[in-house]
Amino acid sequence: MNDKEFENRMEMLHKDYDSIPLQSSTKEILQHIAAKEPKRKRGVFKWLPIAMSAAAFFLIIGLLGSYYYQTGFNQGSAPAKVQPPSNEEVKKEKDRINKLYEERVQKLENSLHFPEAWQYAFVQEAISSKNNFIGRTSFRSKEELEQNASKAAADIELKLLTPSEQLQQFDELKKEKKPIPMASFMTLLSKQDQLIERYIESTKKYAEKEQAGGRYVTASDLNEQGSSQENAELHEILQNGFAFYDEGEGFVSVKIDYNRLKSQYGELLDKETRDFLDFMLLNPAMTDGSLNVKPDELKNRLLNMENFILRHQSFEEIYKLKKLYALTLNQYLTAPTNPNTGEDGKQEAIQSFESLLKEEKQSQTAGTVREYYSKLKDYLASNAPQPDITEQRLPDFLGNVNSQQLSFYNVFPLTERLQSFYQQVKKADALSEIDGLPGLTAAADLDIPRVYWYALYKKDYETAYKLLSGSVRNSLTLQAFKQKILDKGEDFQKLSNMAKDLGSEEGSVQLYLEDGKIYTIKTAYEGEFKVIDAVE
Repeated sequence: MNDKEFENRMEMLHKDYDSIPLQSSTKEILQHIAAKEPKRKRGVFKWLPIAMSAAAFFLIIGLLGSYYYQTGFNQGSAPAKVQPPSNEEVKKEKDRINKLYEERVQKLENSLHFPEAWQYAFVQEAISSKNNFIGRTSFRSKEELEQNASKAAADIELKLLTPSEQLQQFDELKKEKKPIPMASFMTLLSKQDQLIERYIESTKKYAEKEQAGGRYVTASDLNEQGSSQENAELHEILQNGFAFYDEGEGFVSVKIDYNRLKSQYGELLDKETRDFLDFMLLNPAMTDGSLNVKPDELKNRLLNMENFILRHQSFEEIYKLKKLYALTLNQYLTAPTNPNTGEDGKQEAIQSFESLLKEEKQSQTAGTVREYYSKLKDYLASNAPQPDITEQRLPDFLGNVNSQQLSFYNVFPLTERLQSFYQQVKKADALSEIDGLPGLTAAADLDIPRVYWYALYKKDYETAYKLLSGSVRNSLTLQAFKQKILDKGEDFQKLSNMAKDLGSEEGSVQLYLEDGKIYTIKTAYEGEFKVIDAVE
């Protein structure tokens, strides 16, 4: 039951309670009961009035007993009214919740060494719980006040724990052999999704610093160094449930340590969550452009993921599995034309396609493969251009999903690198004065749009204006731009809270929102910068 349904239900109960009669005599009580009872039709049989009289007698006795039970058998007294809490009691609880939030968010920021942590979506959820409680103007009873305060406190506590603190709680549950609540585990995964970008950036920065000093580091080195508290930076990453790994081409990165979650806590989780973790633990299908697994293995992965997605559409982390499916499908479809596959691999991929279309032809995966394979056969016969994988229709069960990469990116908060870039743009007279973006990442196309949204959130219209393309600035003055943004009245923090993922295409950047919609902003390259090319 959601809060609105709860409020409506309580209002109905309150009205029913107030309608109980204050009469003290048996006659008046019976008259009240009779007024509430629907009129009954007289029967045509002569014995029916006698039966009805007997039934009515026992009904009245029952109703009288119920009434006197509720009023405490106090002759002549009205039922006790429920007293609402005093203003002082309400203020005391609201102050307690507000103080709890402030203490917990300060502790979180200190633990993460990140003063902008309040912009993460999971912290925003805690803010929403706090504001919903503090915004209540009335409570029908002291008990209702206490129940709502306890609910808000519990939600704030859960949302503002670090992943490390949650994992410690799971360790305690394991000792007591108690199951991990689903809500708590899903909250952990959500926090890790949001924090991983910051840890990836800090790890790359750490590795570059080591290499500059002549020390080449591997994932194994960092996992070993991070196991000791002597290296606080690496230790924090591991303690929060992440692990270092070699991503290829000499780079080290960070991933959620699903292996730890499954091996240490799997027995405390339901089967649905364990199955999800198994998917997340699959070995990467591709490294440095080459397939690591056979096409038939990719086929089986796709069919298993399709089955899970169709059966568990409401699973909280289902979007992540949809992304993995989309990426795996891309790797499977392009296997025959992958230059690193070789002739034998190409034939294996084609045979896998034909096996899928014969044995699993009713699956949605087969529908997509059938469509692509038809174009591929024309291409292999030299009768058509190579099919464009980016134009391939995806299975309907994926909905709107960012299929470009498996990584997740936030809108807010900005990472340290992007904060630095924002400050550079703010101080410069024009974007052309800046020597490129501070550090190149796989998400470089998303950098300027994120800084643009951040500037608008800060109401820093001058900085946001510098991030527009020359053609837009030529057609729109700073004042007209500011007015256009104000007229739209967009809440950019709310937009960030709703964003499940970020993606980019030629000429645009997309926000994939939790309601299934896609928010798109037009972009264009000016030199090395992907700037904003429209204000709509």
